[in-house]
Amino acid sequence: MIKKMAKNNQLLIETERLKIRPFCMNDIDALASILSDLNTMLYVGGPKNRSEANVQLQHWIDDSIRDGFGFMAFVDKTQ
Repeated sequence: MIKKMAKNNQLLIETERLKIRPFCMNDIDALASILSDLNTMLYVGGPKNRSEANVQLQHWIDDSIRDGFGFMAFVDKTQ
């Protein structure tokens, strides 16, 4: 496992197949897809539209920058 700091001084963890990194606005398409799925969101407030997903993503990014930690994106490098 490789551990290093991302450019904004947040932890980045990387293995051969997986990267765990802070969210960025480029993640909106994937996040909007997840948050709009009825089965995924059934017990956590229901599905969100793209606009709501965008607000959520910006909130996570802002919190992460302010606090130095927060929600992270898990990226499958094999796909």
